[in-house]
Amino acid sequence: MKKLLVFLVSAVATVAMSAQTYVGGGLGFSSVDDKNIDSKITTITISPEVGYKLSDKWSIGAKFDFEYAQSDAADITGFDVAPYARYNFFKVGAVTFFADATVEIGGLKADGSDNMSAWAAGFEPGIIYEVNDKISLVARAGLLGYSDTEDLNGQKGFQFDLNTMDLSFGMYWNF
Repeated sequence: MKKLLVFLVSAVATVAMSAQTYVGGGLGFSSVDDKNIDSKITTITISPEVGYKLSDKWSIGAKFDFEYAQSDAADITGFDVAPYARYNFFKVGAVTFFADATVEIGGLKADGSDNMSAWAAGFEPGIIYEVNDKISLVARAGLLGYSDTEDLNGQKGFQFDLNTMDLSFGMYWNF
């Protein structure tokens, strides 16, 4: 029994030492004048992320977004989860270009209204810069896929959105 226990502890320690796990995420803040509702909308977003590198080309992970928006019309809270499979298609030096195949599921709740659901599926292109073995910077831009979102503006349908308005930055800690 002792030999089996020592073997299991050694195996777990070996896997943990060579693990390619990363944690991180991003923070966001925006303040926009929305002409549709004649109000200024201030938004704060917290986006933790966790992932595991399966190989040099493939990773799996999940992003979580917590969002709070305030305007003259309503206060809005939102949450979504987005598991992904990442393919690193090009690497030069410390820079890696990738695409995440993702499915995002979530919802919004505005003051005085029912819950609104949202989901999206598609590809998110991005870039990773490895500062060192432990720290990486990541940026994503838009979504190429389908979005079925009930938001306050009624957005719904096919989305091809690779603009800087949806540009997000984050940081990973690799261990």
